[in-house]
Amino acid sequence: MSELQTTGQNKVQVQPNPFEEIGRGAQRPIAGQLMKFSKGEYVAGQENLPLPMGMRFVVNMDQMLTGWIRWDDNKPAEQVMGLVVEGFVPPKRDTLGYGYKPGDKEEDADTTDWEVDEKSGNPRDPWQPTFYLVMRGLDKDDKPLEDELYTFTTASKGGSDAVKAFCAVYGKWLRFHPDDHPIITIGYDQYEHSNPQYGWIKTPQFITGYTSPEQVRQKKKVKLFDPNKDWMPKKQFGDIPLNEQQQDEIPF
Repeated sequence: MSELQTTGQNKVQVQPNPFEEIGRGAQRPIAGQLMKFSKGEYVAGQENLPLPMGMRFVVNMDQMLTGWIRWDDNKPAEQVMGLVVEGFVPPKRDTLGYGYKPGDKEEDADTTDWEVDEKSGNPRDPWQPTFYLVMRGLDKDDKPLEDELYTFTTASKGGSDAVKAFCAVYGKWLRFHPDDHPIITIGYDQYEHSNPQYGWIKTPQFITGYTSPEQVRQKKKVKLFDPNKDWMPKKQFGDIPLNEQQQDEIPF
């Protein structure tokens, strides 16, 4: 049974029951095609088909997931994920085992049984912090495309930073427009790696705007609102030579 607790303002809060806890641990299917940022470009589906820079999407923030995924032999083996809209807070890394004991810090981890990262040659933590963003592609008139549903996923630092920056902008807008859906335009940022061997590294970046549920339903053209004009990719278009190590991706 659920537990009822009374707050100081006499508001009753329902604590999750065991059935809800089990449901939170269930594997959630990927909506539409899996989308990721790999080797400097956005790709989708089993064939990793490239998506054009500048493509626009409307994002369903009610389905945004955050948490941890455990990898085994470059495949997802276990996940602890939850909906951001429900206030899910990922557990701390030291509670997940696999080299960590409760209270351990990163430098205390036992990496003996970890798989070795092929690019860096260093042991790779099997548990990776991860985000899922469900989004639908838009045409040139900002009309949702029925066959363009994607789940963007990332466990890299560059990808996580892009999602967090997007959420920071969206969170400010949400305070005053709780029913609006964010629109993003996919682009990229870049930085020069401290190791010359890696050269320039591309990372994903999202340019944001907003549309209301009514506009989405009626498939009307939307005028973008940019809440932070300084938050733009340094270079949205164009090509930068990449070698095999210049990428920002997760192991799929």
